[in-house]
Amino acid sequence: LISGNHDRVSRINKEEYRAKFRGMYEDVFHILPDNMEMLVDGKKTNFSHYPYVKDHFDEPRYMKYRMIDDGTPLVHGHLHAKETVTLSPAGTKQIHVGVTSHNWRPVNVDTLIELLKDETN
Repeated sequence: LISGNHDRVSRINKEEYRAKFRGMYEDVFHILPDNMEMLVDGKKTNFSHYPYVKDHFDEPRYMKYRMIDDGTPLVHGHLHAKETVTLSPAGTKQIHVGVTSHNWRPVNVDTLIELLKDETN
């Protein structure tokens, strides 16, 4: 789990509050950092609950918890939208893996690899 604003273990909450729920979450999930970087099919990829800028409200929220757009593709949730692939204002690919954009199912890693491929390659 990469937690976000709906998760009681997210860093948007105070540590004392998160600690009360951590065990319950850990019974079901392996909790990952809120923002992280890893290689996907050999390509540097950022992971966060939040996209670089966009939100499903007029004004983006939780900006201090978002990753900085350095041109690295981003895998995210948060939007509750049907869009799967978007570009940040800087033109960086963002892959929305929320179930609302994937027929209410988790995204398979092979699908993620395909979505992350650069169309210019």
